[in-house]
Amino acid sequence: MASSRLERPEENPIEKIATAVYPPFALLAGMKLDLFTSLKYGPMKADQLAATIGVSWWWFRGAGYFYN
Repeated sequence: MASSRLERPEENPIEKIATAVYPPFALLAGMKLDLFTSLKYGPMKADQLAATIGVSWWWFRGAGYFYN
């Protein structure tokens, strides 16, 4: 019997493996920059956080994609 629902195709396993590295790399970068210690008292705006960890706002703006 045919299903009336459209089935979602299986994810491409190579793409899944290739994109799986980004979250751990973002976590590692945050640890090396001591990002999480700066956030222990609560959230900060990106420019405040960049100043706290000693990086340029423009650098942090590009890296901010991984922390959303």
